[in-house]
Amino acid sequence: MCEIKLTEEQLRFVHHPIDQHGRLIAGPGTGKSTAAVALGQNLIRRDEGIKFKILTFTRAATAELSRKLGVKDEKEQWSPSTIHSFSLSLLMKNPGCSSHPIPLRIPDYYEYDELIRRHLAYQCGIRADRINDFFTEIASSWQSLHIEHQAKISEMERATFYGIWVIHRKVFGYTLLQELPDLARRALANHSDLRGLEYDILIVDEYQDLNACDLEVLKRLSDKGIKLLALGDPDQSIYSFRKAHPSGILRFNTDFKTANEHDYSLTECKRSARIIMQWAQYVIQGCREREFRPELHLSDDDEFGTAKLLSFTDHEQEALGVAHLIEWLIIEKELAPNEILVLSRTDYNGAFTKPVKDILDSEIHIPYSDPDAVKIILMENSNRELIAFLHLLCDINDSLAWWTLLKQRSGIGPKFINYIYNLARDTDRSFSEVLLEEFSEGFQKAPASACTIATGLINKVYENITKIEIPKGDGDFAWGAWILDSSSADLVPQCTDSLKELLNQIDRFSKADSLSRFVSQIQPIGEDIQRELRGGVRFMKMRGSKGLTVRATILMGAENGIIPFPGSDPEEERRLLYVAMTRPKEYLFLTWATVRQGPTARSGVENLGRRNPSDLLMGGPVESESGEKYIQQLISEH
Repeated sequence: MCEIKLTEEQLRFVHHPIDQHGRLIAGPGTGKSTAAVALGQNLIRRDEGIKFKILTFTRAATAELSRKLGVKDEKEQWSPSTIHSFSLSLLMKNPGCSSHPIPLRIPDYYEYDELIRRHLAYQCGIRADRINDFFTEIASSWQSLHIEHQAKISEMERATFYGIWVIHRKVFGYTLLQELPDLARRALANHSDLRGLEYDILIVDEYQDLNACDLEVLKRLSDKGIKLLALGDPDQSIYSFRKAHPSGILRFNTDFKTANEHDYSLTECKRSARIIMQWAQYVIQGCREREFRPELHLSDDDEFGTAKLLSFTDHEQEALGVAHLIEWLIIEKELAPNEILVLSRTDYNGAFTKPVKDILDSEIHIPYSDPDAVKIILMENSNRELIAFLHLLCDINDSLAWWTLLKQRSGIGPKFINYIYNLARDTDRSFSEVLLEEFSEGFQKAPASACTIATGLINKVYENITKIEIPKGDGDFAWGAWILDSSSADLVPQCTDSLKELLNQIDRFSKADSLSRFVSQIQPIGEDIQRELRGGVRFMKMRGSKGLTVRATILMGAENGIIPFPGSDPEEERRLLYVAMTRPKEYLFLTWATVRQGPTARSGVENLGRRNPSDLLMGGPVESESGEKYIQQLISEH
């Protein structure tokens, strides 16, 4: 484990007593993660037998904390995990403790978008895009513990959907990721003898991003004698879409009767340059709901930094200006491309980012990462074949995997799928059970045109599975390399070069102790790799930047009508802007256009005519200036 140099504020926290609840309020760049790692190391030094767990909000944060803690084996009890992973582990250690289909199976992008959503829409007799409305409504009950009915859903539609969905998830055997904390909450409420809860203390990072369901899970765990340490920053609460609210961390001391001496704070910003923090602090101090808390401060030797609010005559000039800023940062300031973050509040169909990427491709030739790259890779047909086969290798009764393979075959259409589904529904069995039974009996009543194709497919899967012996892996086993070796030997389906590269990269970060666990991690860990580790300039929406630290950030569309976004909570919009502004260490550029046409004009409030910089920036320490002139000056100087 690495030694960490700590401030006085961090040292107070690191010596927190094991048998007490506590809270740490820490602003951006104040070393919250460092303090959490140091606390974990100190707990182990104080008592080798202590059992604690660090819960984080994202897998990226989990991986980083694991690296800093020196965790080598996922079985070590102090290995960090997300709240969703913690809930998943609890459910898997206690079969039958909840009503989810067993074995627990979480669908990925493809399985939700191309299979579940479309088939549910067909069964309900509605458009596929409306299914998202129903799941949004259901998720409100999972997250806030009371359902928030959407006016656009009628009572008849609601009753129809719920009736069909309950059967649908049972037939195909899936559980949605959003459900996991609520399933864990119900299990804790209904069963007093659950295994896997032998912890002395839980360290919960990003506590301000928890919703009512998450908070109740933690409350029930504390009722079992587990102490809680809440880490977070109310100023960075930006997940109201999943019903999160900063009130959870603000009332922590009252809820858990925390002593004053166990209420900690970190106030020394070690990340951003002086002018960047001054500007960001100005924005967040405008929150009318914000409770008083100590201001962040910087040491006297901190660099002043660069912070600019740049106006452009239109969206085309803005895109060109952003591209030139990227070029200047890389060539003149020698920043690595992945140290540059380009953000936007919204980016439907690439409205803001595509024009910039086009210039980087055609004129400047600078690499960039695509936040949707993993999704695109995993949607490709050959890659779906491989992933489905791997699922079947782990569990021959995986209904989603069989469904995927059937859908990939030309000549097998909805009629055949619905025949198997309807039979499974009417006999209270799973899709895979009925499919394999019908196969064994020669598909006597199934649509004839698809039977030959389905029979050939199932025979081939069985034949290949019998040739493969799955190794007994551990947390250090390279599952990605094993999959690729098996593919080279024609034991498993071939995949694209992009997936081969991704599997090799996942091997560096995954600690999966089984093939099943590894396959389930391809999407989330792949996204973390794409988000943080790729070598190009990173483009993403503002909310996706949470937790990142870079040298330079460029935020496009910092104007009224976009920030704050129409229909959103103005206070959260201010916090969202604060999060985006506190990502960079040295350079912060906010851009806006006086006139917008085309796709960006339809982002936010449409038909504004002439535009102005966001009111959230009004009166701040940085005033707007001409972006064209500023860029021209940079070019002329170099």
